[in-house]
Amino acid sequence: MADLILTAPAPAQAFSIRQIAKFYFSPFLDEEGEATGFKQCKACGKCRKHTAGMSYTNLVSHVR
Repeated sequence: MADLILTAPAPAQAFSIRQIAKFYFSPFLDEEGEATGFKQCKACGKCRKHTAGMSYTNLVSHVR
């Protein structure tokens, strides 16, 4: 008789990638207060490139 292994289904992701990025990053502004295309990590202060319409995976990979 074949062994049957039962596993629970993977839990649904609690937060989306966009929600995680919005929580940990804020826009990095220049001297005039204009957006630079970078986001600054609220935890460590590092800047990561992010432009509108692009994926948030670059930002989230920094947090993980």
